[in-house]
Amino acid sequence: MISKINNYLRKVANELERLLIWIATILFTVLVGINIVNIFLRKICSFSFVWIQELSELLIVTVVFLGGCVVIRRKKDPSLSFFIDKYFSKKNKKIMSIVFNFLIICFLMILLFYSIIFIAIRKLARPQYLPITMTWFSIPVIIFAIVSIFFIVEAIWKDFQ
Repeated sequence: MISKINNYLRKVANELERLLIWIATILFTVLVGINIVNIFLRKICSFSFVWIQELSELLIVTVVFLGGCVVIRRKKDPSLSFFIDKYFSKKNKKIMSIVFNFLIICFLMILLFYSIIFIAIRKLARPQYLPITMTWFSIPVIIFAIVSIFFIVEAIWKDFQ
């Protein structure tokens, strides 16, 4: 039973990680592409799309937060790994890793809670040129919090095995 749960969590997490990388790659390609086109238009044609800057901000925020989920899944956060490796013995590393993961989940729950509140505040605001609401700029943070919590729960489950 426990191995079935572990296998299921791993499969879902692998697919989710693959999806995040795929979406982030597409968004980053679009980001680079629209900026190259805008630079070309500005330098050669003396014309520029005014909405490119706002769209670029939205895309880069999304790429960063989706990439942050992958960093958490792969445990590539250098500061936490360095801290645990440097200051704790082998015996205490697993315990401290679980403690830190619970603390990170607490932080992500707070981030999620206040991000949802923040969306309610920003739903009336609009960017100057894009025909969307400012809530779109907060959605990547919510996705980051939810997916990261899932990845950390997967890591904690693996540590308890």
